[in-house]
Amino acid sequence: MLGISLALMLCGSVTFFIGFMLMPWVLGLVMVFYVAGVVSAISVLGKSIFCYAMSTPSSPRKDIAAHVINQGSNR
Repeated sequence: MLGISLALMLCGSVTFFIGFMLMPWVLGLVMVFYVAGVVSAISVLGKSIFCYAMSTPSSPRKDIAAHVINQGSNR
C-alpha cells in the first residue's frame, strides 16, 4: 500500500511540474490565437465597409419606385 501511495505522489508531482512549466506556453499560444482572431474579424469588417463604400449603386430605390409608378399609369 505504501508503494502505491509513493508512486502516485511521485507521478502527481511530475505531472504538476510538467503542467507548471508548460502553462506559460499554453497561455501564450491562446493569446496568439486570440489576437489573430481579433485581427481577422477587424479585417473582415473593414473589407465589408470598404467594399460597400466603393460599390456604385446600379439602381437607387427612388428610381425603382418611379419606374413602378410609371408602369402602373401606362396600363
